[in-house]
Amino acid sequence: MRNKLTRGWKSSYVDQHKAFDFCCSAQRYYEKIGSKTQVLPASLTSIQEVMKLAGAHHITVAPHLLKKLAETPANPWEGETGSVFKDKAEEEAGDYSNILENESAWRLAFTRSQEGRAEVKIIQAINIFCDKQDGLEGLARQ
Repeated sequence: MRNKLTRGWKSSYVDQHKAFDFCCSAQRYYEKIGSKTQVLPASLTSIQEVMKLAGAHHITVAPHLLKKLAETPANPWEGETGSVFKDKAEEEAGDYSNILENESAWRLAFTRSQEGRAEVKIIQAINIFCDKQDGLEGLARQ
């Protein structure tokens, strides 16, 4: 059963275009407009990534990374801590009002973002989700 749920996507894949800056921008924007929506970074692959995202509203950390964090001395931690949010502390949250009410403008802005890489990532995410959904439905039918 395990193979049916995991086929096609290897857990060793590491995204080379992580959306750390987007996490910060989204959190700043939600805070600016007084939204109750909170940011939840996930799919982190190292304790360095977890530490870089210190300051996010919430964070999802895999059990094996929690174990590594527990085994890592906090003092002296030589990696980055909260750099995603510190580096942009002065940065003003963007004004997205011009595209929030206009789906065509939003779609165009999204398609052009990161030279098209953002759209590729969302397609990959949808495909992974669909594969997992199909696998779970097949498992449930058995």
